[in-house]
Amino acid sequence: MFGETGYQDLACPVLFMTGSVDHPGVNEAVWEGLQGTDSVRIDIEGGCHQLFGLGACHEISDAEGFALVNAYALAFGRYHILGDSGVLDIIDGSSSLSEKVLFMQQESQD
Repeated sequence: MFGETGYQDLACPVLFMTGSVDHPGVNEAVWEGLQGTDSVRIDIEGGCHQLFGLGACHEISDAEGFALVNAYALAFGRYHILGDSGVLDIIDGSSSLSEKVLFMQQESQD
């Protein structure tokens, strides 16, 4: 995917959000492909593919799921785009917004 080097040529940080019931094999392959990049993965327990669009997952409410997706996406943007270090604890995994969130991180090998 994405040519011979795959994701290895990415020069920007990546926030990869997945749900535990959203195509696990595909999600793992993408995460493995991001090795060597500055990447954060948030896997939300009970989240399905539509958690990141229309909602209606059977194992997590829309209110809870959307709140998590929005909070992590906004924190990531605030930190990486606006330079807001006040959200670093969310982005580096030292603080979690929910027990339903599995946080993973990879660092660039530059």
